[in-house]
Amino acid sequence: MTCTGSLISPRHVLTAAHCVADYDAERNVTCDGRERVLKASIVEPKNITVFTGTFCRHQVACGNRQRVRKVIAHKNWKRCVQSSVLLNNILEVHDFAILELEKNISYEEAVPICLPSENLRLQRALYGAGSGWDSKSRHPGIKVATFTLQAEEHRNSILLTSSRDTSACGGDSGGPLFQLGPLGRFVIVGVLSGGYGDTKCKRPYFANTYGDVRKHLCWICRHSGVCPKATRVRTRDGRLRKMIEGLHRVYMHVREKAGKF
Repeated sequence: MTCTGSLISPRHVLTAAHCVADYDAERNVTCDGRERVLKASIVEPKNITVFTGTFCRHQVACGNRQRVRKVIAHKNWKRCVQSSVLLNNILEVHDFAILELEKNISYEEAVPICLPSENLRLQRALYGAGSGWDSKSRHPGIKVATFTLQAEEHRNSILLTSSRDTSACGGDSGGPLFQLGPLGRFVIVGVLSGGYGDTKCKRPYFANTYGDVRKHLCWICRHSGVCPKATRVRTRDGRLRKMIEGLHRVYMHVREKAGKF
């Protein structure tokens, strides 16, 4: 399975949870009170390879290969579906995963994208990127397209986008939805989960679903240490929250002093 991800720190990649899921078609289990469904297990880090610093479609030949140390999928992501046929057609909520790499990526190789603030206002025109491939495309590698924001579903923490020219393709899953932030830097606001009702590429006005990054900043902060200044780590103990925030500041300070940031 091929997916797209976004570097959010020199060592962490943000992608979709279903990209690191292994659906065993031979095994029917009872999940969430439903019988005869497929339940996904999380792929072992040793079985995942990340390629960075390349625009080449065949990353094995020309990309920089990175090993994964740890895989973290959102605990509230639903791993159960009725049939493998439905994997591309379901609305997935909390479809987020973080890959921790074994070593830092240098800034000469790739630059992390910024995280948004919790109250960032989305622009009408957004950008989507992915490594998807279809028979009509003549230019392999990472592609960027402009999408129109159609709706923000706050209850499910998802964003719906569409374009009159294109739609998400296989391999785009986990890719970023981003916009130019107030400081002139690109900010990631969504992670591609999938689309409604069809798996074909190049479908004009076809709805793409993205997980809303703004609604998952606390989770990202807790599991990667990448925390926008306005992010509040929600814990039962306020002292623990302050300790975590303090540790994050020290950690960032040490890395800056060491010249790694």
